[in-house]
Amino acid sequence: MTKQGRTRVARALKEKYPYLSQKQIKKFLGEGNATINSKRASPHDWVDHEDRLELHDKPLSVLAPNGDVDCRLIKKTTDYIFFEKGPLVHSVAQGYGETQTAANWLLSIDSGLNTVSHPLESGLLHRLDHETSGVMVAARHQKSYQYLKRLFATHAIIKEYHCLVSKEPPPAGLYTDYSGQKSKNSKKVFLQHRVLTGLTKICTEILSVGQTGVDCYAVRLKLITGSRHQIRAHLAFLGSPVMGDTLYGGVCAERLMLHASRLSFITAEGKTLMGTAKVPF
Repeated sequence: MTKQGRTRVARALKEKYPYLSQKQIKKFLGEGNATINSKRASPHDWVDHEDRLELHDKPLSVLAPNGDVDCRLIKKTTDYIFFEKGPLVHSVAQGYGETQTAANWLLSIDSGLNTVSHPLESGLLHRLDHETSGVMVAARHQKSYQYLKRLFATHAIIKEYHCLVSKEPPPAGLYTDYSGQKSKNSKKVFLQHRVLTGLTKICTEILSVGQTGVDCYAVRLKLITGSRHQIRAHLAFLGSPVMGDTLYGGVCAERLMLHASRLSFITAEGKTLMGTAKVPF
């Protein structure tokens, strides 16, 4: 798609506005809403690095910033924002009218995040279930976003969790099984030991186990892979559902007793970045 340092206009628009779909870009070009140096761009145009590429009459709304969402800043660098999400807070918005998500809160920290990824995600590449609390990280610009995306894809992010269970959990060790959904509308995922086509391999490492009371055990875990409901479904499959997780057979509790306590990775410059959040239970 490049030619002697030049880029096709569609690709250049995708790089500048990564939250736009290819279909939207094609539509904007067809309607004459893109310009190169103030001149209407056609789908066949090339863009040089010094050219001024602009998109006009963008139909996308803007997610509203909200500093009152239950989130707490852990640390902010030029590339990333580490923060703690509270329980019962959704990670990203599903529509522009939402105001109580972590994505809304992030915009109160950095208003430019709505141009890094999809504007409903505010630079986030991962999710925590809305019942789960703990550390999350957002990228502050496109370069750090793409770098973090590669780290998540290759499981190079260290993600440590703490939880409470009411049944004695299995001992420390690495557990590998396979997950899937019975239907697209199913709230639960199912697990099995045997691999079948269409199932996702999941690996969860139990780092330590300790009994903290009658029918109460504290478990420290590390996600090797990352998939929907992985810890919740995996512990239930192993016979020890998380307390408060009635979806997977856990006993009732004041909240879901699952917390993301540590997230760390190696930056492109070789530095270790880490965010931690004290376990609230």
